[in-house]
Order: sequence, then C-alpha cells, then structure tokens
Amino acid sequence: MKPRPLPNPLRVFAALGLALVLVIGLSLPVQASTEDVAMFHDELAQYGQWVDYENYGPVWSPNQVEEGWRPYTNGRWVPSEQGYLFESQEPWSWATYHYGNWMPTQNHGWVWSPGRTWYPHTVSWRTSEEYVGWAPVPPPNYVPPPAYSPPGGYYPGRPVADLITAPFFIFARAASFLLGFGQPFASGYSYNNCGCLAPPAFVPVCYRRTLFLNNFFVNPFYPRAFFAFGPPFPWITRVARINTVTFNNVVRDVRLNQIHNVVPPAGVLDRRAGLRQIVPEALAHGKPLPVPKQAPDVKVAQANLARPNVAALPKDAPRLTAQVPKASSGMTSRGRAAGGLPPQAAHELTPQMSREIKSLPQAGSPGMKTEGRKPGQSKSVKAGKAPEAAQGRPPAGGKTQTRRAPEVRGGKEGQRPPAMAPKAAPATGPARTKPRAQPKGQQQKGQ
Repeated sequence: MKPRPLPNPLRVFAALGLALVLVIGLSLPVQASTEDVAMFHDELAQYGQWVDYENYGPVWSPNQVEEGWRPYTNGRWVPSEQGYLFESQEPWSWATYHYGNWMPTQNHGWVWSPGRTWYPHTVSWRTSEEYVGWAPVPPPNYVPPPAYSPPGGYYPGRPVADLITAPFFIFARAASFLLGFGQPFASGYSYNNCGCLAPPAFVPVCYRRTLFLNNFFVNPFYPRAFFAFGPPFPWITRVARINTVTFNNVVRDVRLNQIHNVVPPAGVLDRRAGLRQIVPEALAHGKPLPVPKQAPDVKVAQANLARPNVAALPKDAPRLTAQVPKASSGMTSRGRAAGGLPPQAAHELTPQMSREIKSLPQAGSPGMKTEGRKPGQSKSVKAGKAPEAAQGRPPAGGKTQTRRAPEVRGGKEGQRPPAMAPKAAPATGPARTKPRAQPKGQQQKGQ
C-alpha cells in the first residue's frame, strides 16, 4: 500500500485559520445596537451606571439598591391573559423587565443589556409542589462567569437555555408566590421583604427538585418573539389555595397599563420618540393586548427564548451620543454576582434543609450530572397532554406519567386542553376580544 501524501501545508494552515475564525466568531457575545442603547440611555442613567462591558457593549446596572439585590425580586408577579407580569415600584422597571436581558457578571453583579422587543417578562420558570422558581434569560451567546458555568462547562454556541443554571434562579414558596393577589399594588408586596424565598444555600436543592416549564408562547404582533408563559393557572390556583372563579375573574380584569411600570411613563414617551415606536400599539393606547398564541415548536422556542432584537429597528432611531466608559476590573455593583438576596427576603433554613444541602453532590462528582440529554435537547410532550408534574406533583416512581391537564373555565374543570398547533410559523391574526381560558402549560424535567 502506498503511503498517503502529506497534505499541503498551506491547506492545513488555511483550514486551521478558518476553524479559529469560526470559533472566535461563535464565542463573541451579541452586542445591543447603539440605537437600542440610545433609546434607553438617558432615562436609565439617572438611576444607575452604564459601562462598556467586555464584548457585550454598553450595559446598565442600578446604583440605588440594597445589598444582595437582584432583578425580579423587588416587586411581585401578576398573572394575566398575556402571561405573568412583574409589578414593581422600581422607576426603571418599565424598561429592564420588558426589554433586553439581564446577566450576572464577575465584577459588576447583575447587568442589563438593552433590546427593542417588548415581552411580558424575560425569565425562565421551574416549579415543584413546594416552590415556584424564575430566572432571567441572558442575552444570546452569553458567556457565563465561573460561578454560573453549567455542568460540562461552557463551549461556544451552547444554547442559552442550557446556561440558566441554579444560581440564576429565585425560588418562592408556592403558597406565597402570588403576593397580595387581587389587591392594589403596595410597597409591601415585594419578594425583597416577604420572607418566602429560598435562602441562596438551598437554591441548588430547589433546582434539582423542580421541573422546567416549557409552556412557550408568542404574541401576534411579534410572531418570532418567544417567551415562557409561567406557572399554569390550574396548578397555581391549587397550590396557592385560590378559588378558581375568583382567580379567573381577577385575571380577566387585569389591565396591563394599570400595572406599575409595565408601560413607560407618559413623560418618558413624550421625550423619547424611539421608545414610542417599540411599545406595542395597543399598550400605547391603553387597549388590551391580543391573547398570545402557543409556540408551535418547543425546541425552536427554547432556542430563541426572549431574544432582544426580534422587533424591527424603529424609523429614525436615535444615535448614541453619550460616551460610555469602559468597565473597570473592580467590583462596582451592589448586586452580587454569585446569587445573594436581601436579608428580609429569605425564609429560615430548617435542620432538614441543612442536611439536604450537605448531601448535595459536589461539582465533578458522579452524582453531579444532567438528565441524560444532549445540550439543548428537549423532552417532548404530546400535544393536548401534560406530564403529571404539570399539576405540580413529581412523577411517581421517578417515571414520567401523563394525564390531561384540567382546563379552568368559569370554575369548572375537565375540558380537554386544545392540541398544540402544527409545526408552522404562528399566524398573526386579529386580536381576540372574547376572554378565553387560561393558556395551558407543559413542563419538562431536568432542564
């Protein structure tokens, strides 16, 4: 047999160079456009600090917050037909909880990267019989700091959903999840002082015991802007012990423009023509939003969850004229990158909880593994059915059991939920004017 000729050295170097370019290109985080930054810059500058952070471009973090602050804690969740909305008295929350993405950093705590697509929220969800958990969805191509690195480590191109690890999450006791449900908002309705959140040390235990919610939806006005609806209504009424009829009536009467900081203040819209163009038209005129549609493909939705720039760039979008300083290497934020909480937010650790924390497998040990799926791979659930865990109960014997998820309609249960739409792009039909039953969620384990 004749020996193979050695490859041309020029071809080898060319191939290596191309591979290097591809790897570097994939690893570069997606920056917010300067127009996106310009739309929010001046309004948020009075409440925090803008810095040019690594390869992400300009990002923002608040400076008038207490030690241990993190996003989506100073306020409460409000269920609506459009999804769960985070109601907060933070004067900048109209921007940072509905546009762009939050991410934890090594030296600057939690920072917000701007975007121009409006969402009811930009979080991922997990639930169990005891806890409801939520976590900010980071920007596309987010590169996690060591404290947030996923099992198996980070590699360029790894799906963002795989990067939402345990330290991202906030877990509230399920029975206390809906603070002041049906009552007008007050400053006391805040997870920061509820005493109902899992202490940071117990979060890894909660994470391993909860199931990932994959009830993804899209709004008709942004048919490619996917978001996770949140805890299914039949389940939350049961664990929170809320009368079904009362729950439905309250949800049906929710008006988004009456919830604190869901819509930019009138003064802000008067000053910022660009912002006026990225507020959904119905919201800007105080009208109900159309009911969101269930995402036809779970995998596609999960891979594109809470993308910041789905909406088109506004015409005559402003240009960034302010000078944004480069981020320094020192710790400048009061938010903690490794997952802290304000002292009044968490409940006490019981002796049993302490034992469970000690029994957690250490990183790299045989017990520290994923649920047996390739990165980004979703566990499929048949349309019209949900696993038993969708009702808030873990599967018996460790096996997934399916049962129909009861639909809540006027206080009655038993109607079959609608089947999932075929795998096609969601239609952008007219808004529904007749109130419908709450969207049904699906759950999957081990994300």
